Amino acid sequence: MKKMVFALLAALSLTVAAQDHNYVMRDGMEYGYTMALTDEQRQAGQIGEQIIAFMYLGSREGKHQVLARDGSVVTVMECEVPCQFVKGMTFVDEDYLRDTIKVDRFQAQPGTIIGAVMDDVANNQLAVAGTLRNGKKHTMWMDARKGMVFYPAKK
Repeated sequence: MKKMVFALLAALSLTVAAQDHNYVMRDGMEYGYTMALTDEQRQAGQIGEQIIAFMYLGSREGKHQVLARDGSVVTVMECEVPCQFVKGMTFVDEDYLRDTIKVDRFQAQPGTIIGAVMDDVANNQLAVAGTLRNGKKHTMWMDARKGMVFYPAKK
């Protein structure tokens, strides 16, 4: 009996591949990362961890950007690798509001979601998201002064 249990455990361990990334799900160009439940959420009856989805915007001049959307509120986080300090740029994706960009800077902390995302960026685990504009593929980049800038995608 013991031999059967050990053989079964050995077989199971062979079929479970180690993950080489931190995201828990992928939906198109969005990568999902889990956020731990707070005590208040548990008390309110929430049983599953919330997933925050990010799109990787790519890199420019040694900086990397990821985008998260919550309804019409868009937050772009920018960081160098290794990620020590994060620049967060938030705007409302509505007419007449896109040009008002709130910029925050904070120190990246180990064990945070942005740390996990940037770890995946450093290990080339995320594909650059693109969008169609006038029928042609473009990449996006957030500029704290100009807002979202679109560049023709490299072939």
